[in-house]
Amino acid sequence: MSTATITLSSKGQVVIPKEIRDELHWEAGTELTLIANASGVTLKAVEKNPAAIWRI
Repeated sequence: MSTATITLSSKGQVVIPKEIRDELHWEAGTELTLIANASGVTLKAVEKNPAAIWRI
């Protein structure tokens, strides 16, 4: 797993470096969950549920 240092912008935004996005296969539009914990935060990709797409 890669490690990177990033900076929080004045608007509260961060940029996930390309090498990490590539490693995790995160493309534009990937939904992420932000989980606060005692040591900081964790980002996780929201799992896509193909069955939900086909609900009628």
